Amino acid sequence: MSLEWQTRIPDSARTWAESITTPAVAVALRDCATLFPSRSYRDVAAGELLRDASPSLVSGFGRDAGWRSSRESGYHQVGGSGLRRIVGIIVSVLVIAGLAAGVYGCSLALQWLQRQEGLNAALDQRPEQPVAFSSLDRYSREVAGKAWFRRYFTTMVFSRDANDVEYHAPVVAKWERPRVAIKLLNDGGPGVEKYLRGLVRRLDRMQDEVRFVVGDDAPRITVRFLAHDEYVASQGQGTVGNTRTRYYKTSPGIISARITIDAGQPGATGQVKATLIHELTHAIGCNGHFSAPDDRRRSVLYASSSLVAWSQSDAAVIRVLYSPWVRTGMGAAEARRALRGYARSGG
Repeated sequence: MSLEWQTRIPDSARTWAESITTPAVAVALRDCATLFPSRSYRDVAAGELLRDASPSLVSGFGRDAGWRSSRESGYHQVGGSGLRRIVGIIVSVLVIAGLAAGVYGCSLALQWLQRQEGLNAALDQRPEQPVAFSSLDRYSREVAGKAWFRRYFTTMVFSRDANDVEYHAPVVAKWERPRVAIKLLNDGGPGVEKYLRGLVRRLDRMQDEVRFVVGDDAPRITVRFLAHDEYVASQGQGTVGNTRTRYYKTSPGIISARITIDAGQPGATGQVKATLIHELTHAIGCNGHFSAPDDRRRSVLYASSSLVAWSQSDAAVIRVLYSPWVRTGMGAAEARRALRGYARSGG
Protein backbone atom coordinates (compact mmCIF):
# COMPACT_ATOMS: atom_id res chain seq x y z
CA MET A 1 0.00 0.00 0.00
CA SER A 2 1.41 3.37 -1.02
CA LEU A 3 2.13 5.82 1.80
CA GLU A 4 2.70 8.79 -0.46
CA TRP A 5 -1.02 9.46 -1.08
CA GLN A 6 -2.35 8.86 2.41
CA THR A 7 -5.99 9.78 2.99
CA ARG A 8 -8.03 10.45 6.12
CA ILE A 9 -11.69 9.38 6.04
CA PRO A 10 -14.10 10.59 8.74
CA ASP A 11 -16.23 7.97 10.53
CA SER A 12 -19.39 9.26 8.94
CA ALA A 13 -17.84 8.96 5.51
CA ARG A 14 -16.74 5.39 6.17
CA THR A 15 -20.26 4.46 7.25
CA TRP A 16 -21.59 6.02 4.07
CA ALA A 17 -19.00 4.18 1.96
CA GLU A 18 -19.86 0.84 3.50
CA SER A 19 -23.52 1.40 2.70
CA ILE A 20 -23.02 2.12 -0.98
CA THR A 21 -20.12 -0.15 -1.94
CA THR A 22 -20.34 -3.67 -3.10
CA PRO A 23 -20.42 -6.44 -0.47
CA ALA A 24 -16.82 -7.37 -1.35
CA VAL A 25 -15.56 -3.86 -0.70
CA ALA A 26 -17.60 -3.61 2.50
CA VAL A 27 -15.96 -6.82 3.76
CA ALA A 28 -12.52 -5.42 2.92
CA LEU A 29 -13.35 -2.23 4.80
CA ARG A 30 -14.28 -4.24 7.88
CA ASP A 31 -10.98 -6.13 7.54
CA CYS A 32 -9.18 -2.79 7.64
CA ALA A 33 -10.78 -2.12 11.01
CA THR A 34 -9.52 -5.49 12.26
CA LEU A 35 -6.00 -5.17 10.82
CA PHE A 36 -5.51 -1.55 11.85
CA PRO A 37 -6.82 -0.99 15.42
CA SER A 38 -5.41 2.49 15.41
CA ARG A 39 -7.98 4.85 13.96
CA SER A 40 -5.53 6.92 11.94
CA TYR A 41 -3.99 3.89 10.21
CA ARG A 42 -7.42 2.32 9.70
CA ASP A 43 -8.64 5.47 7.98
CA VAL A 44 -5.60 5.51 5.74
CA ALA A 45 -6.09 1.87 4.78
CA ALA A 46 -9.77 2.39 4.05
CA GLY A 47 -9.06 5.41 1.89
CA GLU A 48 -6.46 3.52 -0.11
CA LEU A 49 -8.84 0.59 -0.55
CA LEU A 50 -11.66 2.79 -1.77
CA ARG A 51 -9.49 4.61 -4.25
CA ASP A 52 -8.10 1.34 -5.67
CA ALA A 53 -11.55 -0.27 -5.80
CA SER A 54 -13.41 2.53 -7.52
CA PRO A 55 -11.90 5.91 -8.45
CA SER A 56 -15.35 7.20 -9.42
CA LEU A 57 -16.76 6.15 -6.05
CA VAL A 58 -14.05 8.07 -4.21
CA SER A 59 -14.64 11.08 -6.47
CA GLY A 60 -18.37 11.08 -5.73
CA PHE A 61 -17.75 10.41 -2.09
CA GLY A 62 -15.54 13.47 -1.91
CA ARG A 63 -18.20 15.70 -3.44
CA ASP A 64 -21.16 14.41 -1.39
CA ALA A 65 -19.57 13.84 2.02
CA GLY A 66 -17.11 16.69 2.08
CA TRP A 67 -14.17 14.32 2.03
CA ARG A 68 -10.81 15.85 1.12
CA SER A 69 -7.40 14.37 0.60
CA SER A 70 -4.71 15.02 3.12
CA ARG A 71 -2.98 17.30 0.64
CA GLU A 72 -6.08 19.53 0.38
CA SER A 73 -7.24 19.37 3.99
CA GLY A 74 -3.84 19.82 5.58
CA TYR A 75 -3.91 16.44 7.36
CA HIS A 76 -0.23 15.35 6.77
CA GLN A 77 1.53 12.38 8.20
CA VAL A 78 5.19 11.45 7.78
CA GLY A 79 4.88 9.32 4.67
CA GLY A 80 7.10 7.90 1.89
CA SER A 81 8.24 11.21 0.41
CA GLY A 82 9.18 12.52 3.86
CA LEU A 83 11.13 9.37 4.67
CA ARG A 84 12.90 9.55 1.36
CA ARG A 85 13.91 13.13 2.04
CA ILE A 86 15.30 12.19 5.46
CA VAL A 87 17.14 9.17 4.06
CA GLY A 88 18.48 11.30 1.21
CA ILE A 89 19.83 13.86 3.67
CA ILE A 90 21.49 11.15 5.76
CA VAL A 91 23.04 9.52 2.69
CA SER A 92 24.31 12.88 1.45
CA VAL A 93 25.91 13.62 4.82
CA LEU A 94 27.58 10.18 4.86
CA VAL A 95 28.85 10.60 1.29
CA ILE A 96 30.28 14.03 2.06
CA ALA A 97 31.90 12.69 5.24
CA GLY A 98 33.37 9.77 3.30
CA LEU A 99 34.77 12.04 0.61
CA ALA A 100 36.24 14.35 3.22
CA ALA A 101 37.87 11.39 4.98
CA GLY A 102 39.25 10.13 1.67
CA VAL A 103 40.70 13.51 0.77
CA TYR A 104 42.24 13.82 4.23
CA GLY A 105 43.71 10.31 3.98
CA CYS A 106 45.20 11.04 0.55
CA SER A 107 46.67 14.25 1.91
CA LEU A 108 48.37 12.36 4.75
CA ALA A 109 49.65 9.72 2.33
CA LEU A 110 51.09 12.34 -0.01
CA GLN A 111 52.78 14.10 2.89
CA TRP A 112 54.32 10.80 3.97
CA LEU A 113 55.56 10.07 0.45
CA GLN A 114 57.09 13.52 0.24
CA ARG A 115 58.94 12.86 3.46
CA GLN A 116 60.19 9.59 1.97
CA GLU A 117 61.61 11.41 -1.07
CA GLY A 118 58.47 11.25 -3.14
CA LEU A 119 56.39 8.65 -4.93
CA ASN A 120 58.88 7.92 -7.71
CA ALA A 121 61.78 7.57 -5.30
CA ALA A 122 59.78 5.16 -3.13
CA LEU A 123 59.01 2.98 -6.16
CA ASP A 124 62.56 3.21 -7.48
CA GLN A 125 63.95 1.73 -4.28
CA ARG A 126 62.20 -1.59 -4.89
CA PRO A 127 63.27 -4.03 -7.63
CA GLU A 128 60.60 -5.23 -10.03
CA GLN A 129 61.37 -8.83 -9.05
CA PRO A 130 62.54 -9.06 -5.41
CA VAL A 131 64.68 -11.97 -4.25
CA ALA A 132 62.75 -15.13 -3.38
CA PHE A 133 65.24 -17.33 -1.55
CA SER A 134 62.91 -20.33 -1.54
CA SER A 135 63.08 -20.54 -5.33
CA LEU A 136 66.50 -18.94 -5.99
CA ASP A 137 68.34 -22.21 -6.60
CA ARG A 138 65.75 -23.49 -9.07
CA TYR A 139 65.46 -20.08 -10.72
CA SER A 140 69.26 -19.83 -11.15
CA ARG A 141 69.45 -23.24 -12.80
CA GLU A 142 66.56 -22.43 -15.13
CA VAL A 143 67.83 -19.06 -16.33
CA ALA A 144 71.52 -20.04 -16.59
CA GLY A 145 70.72 -21.80 -19.86
CA LYS A 146 68.90 -18.82 -21.37
CA ALA A 147 70.56 -16.35 -23.74
CA TRP A 148 69.12 -13.26 -22.00
CA PHE A 149 70.59 -14.30 -18.64
CA ARG A 150 74.02 -15.00 -20.13
CA ARG A 151 73.99 -11.43 -21.47
CA TYR A 152 72.80 -10.19 -18.08
CA PHE A 153 75.57 -12.12 -16.33
CA THR A 154 78.38 -10.84 -18.55
CA THR A 155 77.08 -7.25 -18.37
CA MET A 156 76.95 -7.40 -14.58
CA VAL A 157 80.28 -9.19 -14.02
CA PHE A 158 82.60 -7.77 -16.69
CA SER A 159 83.60 -4.13 -16.75
CA ARG A 160 82.84 -2.16 -19.92
CA ASP A 161 84.42 1.03 -18.65
CA ALA A 162 86.96 2.35 -21.14
CA ASN A 163 88.91 3.84 -18.22
CA ASP A 164 89.33 0.41 -16.65
CA VAL A 165 92.80 -1.02 -17.24
CA GLU A 166 91.19 -4.45 -17.74
CA TYR A 167 88.76 -3.16 -20.35
CA HIS A 168 90.45 -4.83 -23.31
CA ALA A 169 90.61 -8.23 -21.62
CA PRO A 170 88.07 -8.36 -18.78
CA VAL A 171 88.20 -11.45 -16.60
CA VAL A 172 86.26 -12.87 -13.68
CA ALA A 173 87.64 -11.81 -10.30
CA LYS A 174 85.91 -13.01 -7.15
CA TRP A 175 86.67 -13.72 -3.50
CA GLU A 176 88.15 -17.17 -2.86
CA ARG A 177 88.77 -16.81 0.87
CA PRO A 178 86.32 -18.81 3.01
CA ARG A 179 85.63 -15.74 5.18
CA VAL A 180 85.61 -12.05 4.24
CA ALA A 181 85.14 -9.37 6.91
CA ILE A 182 83.51 -6.02 6.09
CA LYS A 183 84.12 -2.98 8.28
CA LEU A 184 82.43 0.43 8.48
CA LEU A 185 85.20 2.95 9.09
CA ASN A 186 82.80 5.68 10.22
CA ASP A 187 79.12 6.48 10.67
CA GLY A 188 77.09 6.53 7.48
CA GLY A 189 73.89 7.86 9.01
CA PRO A 190 70.79 6.50 10.78
CA GLY A 191 70.20 2.81 10.14
CA VAL A 192 73.10 2.35 7.74
CA GLU A 193 75.06 -0.17 9.84
CA LYS A 194 71.90 -2.23 10.43
CA TYR A 195 71.18 -2.08 6.70
CA LEU A 196 74.71 -3.32 5.87
CA ARG A 197 74.34 -6.24 8.29
CA GLY A 198 71.09 -7.17 6.55
CA LEU A 199 72.80 -7.08 3.14
CA VAL A 200 75.60 -9.34 4.38
CA ARG A 201 73.12 -11.89 5.73
CA ARG A 202 71.38 -11.96 2.36
CA LEU A 203 74.71 -12.39 0.56
CA ASP A 204 75.42 -15.46 2.66
CA ARG A 205 72.03 -16.91 1.76
CA MET A 206 72.61 -16.38 -1.96
CA GLN A 207 75.76 -18.50 -2.18
CA ASP A 208 77.70 -21.11 -0.21
CA GLU A 209 81.35 -20.52 -1.15
CA VAL A 210 82.24 -17.46 0.95
CA ARG A 211 80.98 -16.32 4.33
CA PHE A 212 80.73 -12.53 4.47
CA VAL A 213 80.60 -10.93 7.94
CA VAL A 214 80.54 -7.43 9.42
CA GLY A 215 83.43 -7.12 11.89
CA ASP A 216 86.59 -5.34 12.93
CA ASP A 217 89.03 -8.22 12.75
CA ALA A 218 91.26 -8.13 9.66
CA PRO A 219 88.69 -6.51 7.37
CA ARG A 220 89.07 -7.20 3.67
CA ILE A 221 86.35 -4.79 2.58
CA THR A 222 86.19 -1.32 4.13
CA VAL A 223 83.45 1.31 3.79
CA ARG A 224 84.13 5.00 4.38
CA PHE A 225 81.57 7.84 4.25
CA LEU A 226 82.76 11.34 3.37
CA ALA A 227 81.14 14.77 3.48
CA HIS A 228 80.23 15.98 0.01
CA ASP A 229 83.07 18.49 -0.40
CA GLU A 230 85.59 16.00 0.89
CA TYR A 231 84.27 13.32 -1.43
CA VAL A 232 84.46 15.59 -4.48
CA ALA A 233 88.00 16.63 -3.54
CA SER A 234 89.18 13.01 -3.33
CA GLN A 235 87.02 11.24 -5.91
CA GLY A 236 86.00 13.98 -8.32
CA GLN A 237 82.67 15.13 -9.68
CA GLY A 238 80.04 12.96 -11.34
CA THR A 239 79.88 10.03 -8.91
CA VAL A 240 78.39 9.32 -5.48
CA GLY A 241 80.40 6.19 -4.73
CA ASN A 242 83.61 4.48 -5.72
CA THR A 243 85.07 1.00 -5.19
CA ARG A 244 88.72 0.13 -5.66
CA THR A 245 89.57 -3.56 -5.66
CA ARG A 246 92.91 -5.33 -5.68
CA TYR A 247 92.88 -8.74 -7.31
CA TYR A 248 94.85 -11.31 -9.23
CA LYS A 249 93.80 -12.54 -12.65
CA THR A 250 94.13 -16.05 -11.31
CA SER A 251 93.66 -17.52 -7.85
CA PRO A 252 93.34 -16.09 -5.15
CA GLY A 253 91.21 -13.52 -7.04
CA ILE A 254 90.13 -10.45 -5.05
CA ILE A 255 92.30 -9.70 -2.03
CA SER A 256 90.89 -6.32 -0.87
CA ALA A 257 88.24 -3.69 -1.66
CA ARG A 258 87.86 -0.09 -0.49
CA ILE A 259 84.44 1.55 -0.80
CA THR A 260 84.10 5.33 -0.55
CA ILE A 261 80.63 6.94 -0.48
CA ASP A 262 79.44 10.55 -0.67
CA ALA A 263 77.37 10.87 2.52
CA GLY A 264 76.20 14.37 1.62
CA GLN A 265 74.42 13.44 -1.60
CA PRO A 266 70.78 14.49 -2.22
CA GLY A 267 68.22 12.02 -0.88
CA ALA A 268 69.99 11.52 2.44
CA THR A 269 69.84 8.04 3.97
CA GLY A 270 67.80 6.38 1.21
CA GLN A 271 70.28 7.25 -1.51
CA VAL A 272 73.26 6.43 0.70
CA LYS A 273 71.84 2.92 1.12
CA ALA A 274 71.34 2.59 -2.64
CA THR A 275 74.96 3.63 -3.18
CA LEU A 276 76.16 1.18 -0.52
CA ILE A 277 74.50 -1.86 -2.10
CA HIS A 278 75.70 -0.75 -5.54
CA GLU A 279 79.32 -0.45 -4.40
CA LEU A 280 79.20 -3.61 -2.28
CA THR A 281 78.11 -5.53 -5.39
CA HIS A 282 81.20 -4.18 -7.16
CA ALA A 283 83.34 -5.20 -4.18
CA ILE A 284 82.31 -8.87 -4.44
CA GLY A 285 83.31 -9.12 -8.10
CA CYS A 286 80.50 -7.62 -10.22
CA ASN A 287 82.29 -4.86 -12.13
CA GLY A 288 79.80 -3.92 -14.84
CA HIS A 289 76.90 -1.46 -15.17
CA PHE A 290 73.52 -1.45 -16.86
CA SER A 291 72.41 1.64 -18.77
CA ALA A 292 69.17 0.74 -20.57
CA PRO A 293 66.08 2.44 -19.05
CA ASP A 294 64.37 -0.96 -18.73
CA ASP A 295 67.07 -2.00 -16.26
CA ARG A 296 66.43 0.89 -13.86
CA ARG A 297 64.43 -1.27 -11.46
CA ARG A 298 65.96 -4.53 -12.58
CA SER A 299 69.46 -4.35 -11.12
CA VAL A 300 71.35 -2.55 -8.36
CA LEU A 301 74.12 -2.02 -10.93
CA TYR A 302 72.02 0.31 -13.05
CA ALA A 303 74.28 3.32 -13.60
CA SER A 304 72.25 5.65 -11.37
CA SER A 305 70.32 3.10 -9.36
CA SER A 306 68.06 3.95 -6.42
CA LEU A 307 67.41 0.29 -5.53
CA VAL A 308 68.13 -0.74 -1.95
CA ALA A 309 67.68 -4.49 -2.54
CA TRP A 310 68.99 -7.04 -5.01
CA SER A 311 66.60 -8.37 -7.60
CA GLN A 312 66.06 -12.07 -8.29
CA SER A 313 68.25 -11.80 -11.39
CA ASP A 314 71.00 -10.03 -9.42
CA ALA A 315 70.88 -12.80 -6.82
CA ALA A 316 71.07 -15.46 -9.54
CA VAL A 317 74.21 -13.82 -10.97
CA ILE A 318 75.85 -13.79 -7.52
CA ARG A 319 74.85 -17.40 -6.91
CA VAL A 320 76.29 -18.59 -10.23
CA LEU A 321 79.42 -16.42 -9.86
CA TYR A 322 80.13 -18.02 -6.48
CA SER A 323 79.73 -21.57 -7.74
CA PRO A 324 82.44 -24.06 -8.74
CA TRP A 325 81.49 -23.57 -12.37
CA VAL A 326 82.83 -20.00 -12.58
CA ARG A 327 86.50 -19.42 -11.75
CA THR A 328 88.73 -16.41 -11.37
CA GLY A 329 90.49 -15.61 -14.64
CA MET A 330 87.66 -16.69 -16.97
CA GLY A 331 86.89 -14.43 -19.89
CA ALA A 332 83.34 -13.58 -21.02
CA ALA A 333 83.11 -16.37 -23.65
CA GLU A 334 84.39 -18.99 -21.21
CA ALA A 335 81.99 -17.75 -18.53
CA ARG A 336 79.04 -18.12 -20.91
CA ARG A 337 80.02 -21.72 -21.59
CA ALA A 338 80.27 -22.29 -17.84
CA LEU A 339 76.70 -21.03 -17.43
CA ARG A 340 75.45 -23.60 -19.95
CA GLY A 341 77.22 -26.32 -17.96
CA TYR A 342 75.75 -24.99 -14.72
CA ALA A 343 72.24 -25.19 -16.20
CA ARG A 344 72.74 -28.74 -17.47
CA SER A 345 74.28 -29.98 -14.24
CA GLY A 346 71.39 -28.79 -12.11
CA GLY A 347 73.65 -26.41 -10.22
